[in-house]
Amino acid sequence: MKKFIITLFVIINFIGCFSKPQPPEWAVNIPADNNLYFYASGQGFTKEGAVKQALNDIASRLNVSISSNLLINKGIFKDEAYNEVNQQINTKVSNIQFNNYKVIKSKQIDNQVYVLVQVDKNKLKEQLRADIKLNLTKIKDLLTNIPSPLQKIQNSYAAIKLIKQTKRKIIMLQTLGADTHNYIDELTKLAQKANHYLKTTKFSLKVNAFKHITMDVMSKYFNIAPKSNLIKVNISLKKSFILRQYLVVGKATISFQGHQTITVRFRGSSYTSYQNAMFEAGQDFKQKLDSTIKKLLGLE
Repeated sequence: MKKFIITLFVIINFIGCFSKPQPPEWAVNIPADNNLYFYASGQGFTKEGAVKQALNDIASRLNVSISSNLLINKGIFKDEAYNEVNQQINTKVSNIQFNNYKVIKSKQIDNQVYVLVQVDKNKLKEQLRADIKLNLTKIKDLLTNIPSPLQKIQNSYAAIKLIKQTKRKIIMLQTLGADTHNYIDELTKLAQKANHYLKTTKFSLKVNAFKHITMDVMSKYFNIAPKSNLIKVNISLKKSFILRQYLVVGKATISFQGHQTITVRFRGSSYTSYQNAMFEAGQDFKQKLDSTIKKLLGLE
């Protein structure tokens, strides 16, 4: 009998070691979303982790609503804009900053913290409206009183980047039932202005080496045309033969009508000939020039 009791005690303790703590009832049976609030529960080793999980759950559900609403109202943007915004939403909706959430219940069981979170839809609308208005002001500032042709291109790309973010917020706001037509009209006009600057601000190239490579890269980001704002590219090359290797080391100095100058350093090597080393130097120059121009224009 004593042996049986000891065995039963060991079995109970063994089972107890593997039993999981049960979450609170309110963390399982979550209140349904309504016209005023989103609800979600979360759990984690810390309260902050549990809240983050709950907010991510709300963001994911909002993502589904936004994508459905975007498909239904596809006509408010052109096809390319629709595809662009849809991609932005799918990749970034989880980064929504909920500044209006409230933890209405919290409980720790063993090493797990459970929370029930409520997000006020009206406050979320207010937050989105404020963000949109702020972005529109920033975009207008970017496209007004631009001092130089290069700055006009830089500001236009920055404006387009901000326009993409604002489109996403407008679609979120529309999904929450708000009227967004005024925002859409204003944003469309600003996008047209930015694209107009990119198309009509022209540059001519003066290059002393690697002309085709330079033209290929620069024409991706600038409207290249003769007798316009000058971009001067001066390339110096130094050849050497070290440790049975042919080496070509280059430096490109790029000047935008004296308003800004940037430098690109590159190199190439070959065990067979200077010609092959020069080819490798050209490929290195192409890659580094492309990366440098992207940074200059804020595209990285």
